[in-house]
Amino acid sequence: MLPNDLPYIRVGLAVSKRVGNAVERNLVKRRIRNALAIMDISGGWDVVVTAKPDSSKVSYAKIDQSIKKSIQRAGVVFTTPDSEMNV
Repeated sequence: MLPNDLPYIRVGLAVSKRVGNAVERNLVKRRIRNALAIMDISGGWDVVVTAKPDSSKVSYAKIDQSIKKSIQRAGVVFTTPDSEMNV
């Protein structure tokens, strides 16, 4: 993650063929996009997410939790609709 001068985040996804076939890769991409879309991230950021090979075998909740943890480690302030607390 790097800050940008825009009022919104930009997301880049890297999901290789090692994750699975096209259906599985698209499922992983949809889950990652949704996890980022429901977060209210303050300020503008450029985010690149790389999916691990076993990402298609993991639940949405685990992907969501991993993304939140990574964003928190980067020091970015965000809120989620289910908790409405700053992390």
